[in-house]
Amino acid sequence: LYHEWMAAAKISQSDARLRALWEVLHKLPPANLENLRFLIKFLAILTKNSNVNKMSPQNIAIVIAPNLIWSPQEDVNTMV
Repeated sequence: LYHEWMAAAKISQSDARLRALWEVLHKLPPANLENLRFLIKFLAILTKNSNVNKMSPQNIAIVIAPNLIWSPQEDVNTMV
């Protein structure tokens, strides 16, 4: 689903992007989707306390995103 997710994320019109991301999300196995829902709820709570924990949405994205989605081909040039 990596390529579908990346294509959906690149859609410039927000409503169309949201629909495309929703479609890709619902291709996940049920257990993975449930884990993602739990994680998103946790991250929302984490950002509410960003003034204390310094974990803004941007900081969370830097830390968490590489662990959620990665390229199927390992390329040293894209690993940062």
